Amino acid sequence: MISVPYSIELNDVTLFAGRNLSGSDFVQIIKDQYDQLSSDSSASGRVMGVGLHPFIINQPFRHKYLELSLEYIASRPDVWLTTTDARSPLISKTPSFLVRDGHERRRRTSSVPCDQELLPRPSN
Repeated sequence: MISVPYSIELNDVTLFAGRNLSGSDFVQIIKDQYDQLSSDSSASGRVMGVGLHPFIINQPFRHKYLELSLEYIASRPDVWLTTTDARSPLISKTPSFLVRDGHERRRRTSSVPCDQELLPRPSN
């Protein structure tokens, strides 16, 4: 079983339907979230999950705000854009995850190169 981060705060239902924020507010929140996570990531990677639902974000008057948000994130050199489905097979082989083995915890030691179908990870 793989647990994928799902934020109730960074979520179109909460932001648009719950808080009645504007599209411009949505863009600023996405930027602020990314900027903070990027700042925090100097020692290790971070995951920025954005909860999007077609019945909320797919309203035509919101399209440009999602596009602006994604353009901002995608333009950053330290971002690896991927999907949950594409990331899942890699997680079980990533060294930073702990695996429960009986009553002991051990680190996985294998590493996996970035999948060819994904956008490449930025070079350091």
